[in-house]
Amino acid sequence: MGVVTVFLYVLIAALVIGNALLFFVRNRLPAAEPLSVNQAAPVLAVPQDGAVPSLKPLEFKVELAHRRIQELERSFAALKASGGHLDTSVLRKLEKLDSFKSTAEAELVAMKEIITELQNGGGHMKASGSVDSGKGSISETELRRLIYRSSSP
Repeated sequence: MGVVTVFLYVLIAALVIGNALLFFVRNRLPAAEPLSVNQAAPVLAVPQDGAVPSLKPLEFKVELAHRRIQELERSFAALKASGGHLDTSVLRKLEKLDSFKSTAEAELVAMKEIITELQNGGGHMKASGSVDSGKGSISETELRRLIYRSSSP
């Protein structure tokens, strides 16, 4: 036998012995943490104020953003009331903010509609613009023309 073969036999024997030791040691020691990762998350009790603890940082950020927007609106209202002139770059930024706000609101409404449709529709959506719209199948020559952009059969 060659040196490589002896080395492989020793390696296999060491792996078998190590596996057996792990099997016996693991059964004796109580598990501090569950071995399975796919367990259901524990049900958290919702606090009285309705806030989930994991969402508090997000709620804080949203509240902070609302406060900042209100402060900016108050300062611009005071500036306009006093007759001050706004810079064109500030006006451009305000227009961009307004367009973003309207776009975001439209997207939120669309997302809410999609979510309610998914919840009511059983979790699947109807495909829009399906290939076969009831007009029958495409002939082989038509399919070949569409794929290869040629008129030859």
